[in-house]
Amino acid sequence: MKGESVIFVGGCMRTGTTLLQRMLCASPDVQPFTDECQFLTGLLDFLAAWRQRFDWLKDFYGTPEGYEAYAKATVDAFLRASFETQRPARTIVLKNPELTTHFSQLADWYGQAKFIVIVRDPRDTIASILDVAARHGEAGVPSQVAQIGRDMAKLSNFYKAYYVDALQSPKSRGRVLVVKYEDLVHRPEASLAALSQHLGLTLSAGLMPPDEFDRRERDANVAAFWTALRAQPPSPASVGRFRRSLSPEEIASIESQCADFNRGFRYW
Repeated sequence: MKGESVIFVGGCMRTGTTLLQRMLCASPDVQPFTDECQFLTGLLDFLAAWRQRFDWLKDFYGTPEGYEAYAKATVDAFLRASFETQRPARTIVLKNPELTTHFSQLADWYGQAKFIVIVRDPRDTIASILDVAARHGEAGVPSQVAQIGRDMAKLSNFYKAYYVDALQSPKSRGRVLVVKYEDLVHRPEASLAALSQHLGLTLSAGLMPPDEFDRRERDANVAAFWTALRAQPPSPASVGRFRRSLSPEEIASIESQCADFNRGFRYW
């Protein structure tokens, strides 16, 4: 991948990862807006699961280092295919919320890769997750968030779990740029200026690509994540939405459960 670069974008679901991806992919230096890289996330999940069961792999890879070389070569092949498909672009953006839990491994393998994590007020994020869960329930989609229900403790831990690997691991901690959703929608030009400097790309809030995922309108799982803002420029319309949909008791529970997270980001 000489002369090519990859940007990994993550963060909890409902924090604005798609908005951030669309803004990055508006750059003339980057490939067009693409699907979430759920396959890469699944591949890394699979490789990590078998790393923990190496006793079953000794006869095939010999040593943990041998398996690690195979695992990296497998991801290398995925990245090569991605670059080949997206030519002539020399920079690709790979986004999936669940990919965030693998940022430390990717940082260890790819010294030149860039990593961006977006955070959002946990109260707004959980309010939005509950909307998705309700739509999944109505459509009969057996998703994890639909199964959690309105358990604020579980939802708070669900939120925080996305960030542990990326923000606390020594392998990735110093390489991750954190973007706040609220800054992105209130001050997009300033946020994009910081991103431009970090990534070495030409970025502008005026270069918003159109939403290209209406082809998935019959997918009830995906459609549950859509809102009226999905194809719009950055808008602060949903900031503070939790006050309209969460009870005072639920808000207090989230603030208690996420007090450790709030010490770093000061949402309340």
